[in-house]
Amino acid sequence: MDADFMKALKAACGRASRFFSVPLDGSWTSIAHPSQELLQQGPMCGLTAVAIAANMLNLTRHRSHPTDATDQKSMLQPSSLATTQVDPESRDLLLYAQQKHWTSEGEMFSSSALLTTLLDTYTADAKLVHNPTAIIVTEALAQGAAVLLPYDAAPNHEPCQEHGEASHWAVLVGLLVPPLALRTDTGDGTRITAKGIEGLGVSHIKPRPGLSIENDDDLLVLARHGKTKHLGVWSLAQLLASNAQLYRATTKDKYQHLPLPTDLSTDFNATAIIVRAPTTQ
Repeated sequence: MDADFMKALKAACGRASRFFSVPLDGSWTSIAHPSQELLQQGPMCGLTAVAIAANMLNLTRHRSHPTDATDQKSMLQPSSLATTQVDPESRDLLLYAQQKHWTSEGEMFSSSALLTTLLDTYTADAKLVHNPTAIIVTEALAQGAAVLLPYDAAPNHEPCQEHGEASHWAVLVGLLVPPLALRTDTGDGTRITAKGIEGLGVSHIKPRPGLSIENDDDLLVLARHGKTKHLGVWSLAQLLASNAQLYRATTKDKYQHLPLPTDLSTDFNATAIIVRAPTTQ
């Protein structure tokens, strides 16, 4: 396990204790791929989430980076992004989405457009899911996928419910099983059920095909997004509730110059993008 990611994971476990009304004594179990933080510039949260997922899954590009500096400059819309340092991967995704007229400054309120941007750039097994459930999300994460989904973000970046006014994209990179949940292996270690885990600290199970989760009420998700370097740890139930009430775009004055959609109910609300590395990669 990557040392930096393990450090972030242990810090996340400390923050996760707030979800429980009793002290926790024992070992947390993570099921996650190591992932790296990437900070967004401007309203580029969806494109940054794609870049984080691509890096985590080590996806291969099948579309080259733009090389003509003149073309790159002309594609950028007049905004703060034109003079801001944007990482090369996110910048390329931004230029491509602008070329397709899916975004102005990096805002992505179409889940299908974000999926197409990903698939047009990387070799990946990815699909759009409507009305994602806890079972769908936990199964995907346990088996090594990244899950991108929009939600309303509170000031501390955790899920809240503002009807889309605070919409943001995150990429889920794994699961966190608390000490109160007991791990029971069925010979090959492919099932986890509710009981307890002996030991201290954080134990780790590598995501893999065939791994499944039972009794997911106490499971938490590990999340990355473009507004912090910290590894987020959130209640999956709260996240899915936030994901399912995204009906309108923000009305904040600083975003009103953008071509924001008036209705998010068909291609943004209650959606998720599940991304896997291709089996032949």
